Amino acid sequence: MEMERCQNGHFYDASMYPTCPYCQGKNANATVPLRAGNGPVPGPGPAPGVGATVPVQNAGGPVPGPAPAPGMGGGVGATVPVQNAGGFQPNDVRPMGNPRDAGKTVAVMRQKSGINPVVGWLVCVEGKEKGRDFRLHTGNNLIGRADHMDICLKGSGDETISRENQGVISYDRKHRNFYVSPGKGENLMYLNDEPVLGVEKLKMYDKLEIGSELLMFVPLCGEEFQWEKEEKE
Repeated sequence: MEMERCQNGHFYDASMYPTCPYCQGKNANATVPLRAGNGPVPGPGPAPGVGATVPVQNAGGPVPGPAPAPGMGGGVGATVPVQNAGGFQPNDVRPMGNPRDAGKTVAVMRQKSGINPVVGWLVCVEGKEKGRDFRLHTGNNLIGRADHMDICLKGSGDETISRENQGVISYDRKHRNFYVSPGKGENLMYLNDEPVLGVEKLKMYDKLEIGSELLMFVPLCGEEFQWEKEEKE
């Protein structure tokens, strides 16, 4: 091996190359040289798409790969490409939690206390979800089979129920009333055997038929109890 150094500071084997192969761009796997000692470490420029390199720590054996070129100085081992060029960074903020929560308006009670307290329930009394209860909160509660729906009827296995926004159960905390209204589902819902074609007021023990599931409405908040009143007292 006859090591030569070109005018750009690259070391190469003169017995294999008549001129510097790095300056000619023949080494596609070259790495960015690191500085060592009092001078630059010889080596080619970075290959396309490969970031800077860092020393490989070697506790217990030689680092795989070629040995350092003569004159490099001690303490510098082989190098490996720095991963994740242009990708996810450690300080990136990624959305978490329910996807339906992204960017939505926060209810007043939730803003004050950090929680959105239960204001009532729908309890399934017939169908595959029989015995299961669904919590209602202030504002709009969307009904559907998708996991992020407030009232998720996924367990029914009934594809006549829309995945999203089959209907809406709403609690108006200002007037202390509950309502049911149709969503964008193709199939109708029924309140006490009557089709829900518009906004209908709910009262205790009303029955709501959604596909093959029959749910009973059980309120908590109303004239007798309000979370806001309890907070003031």
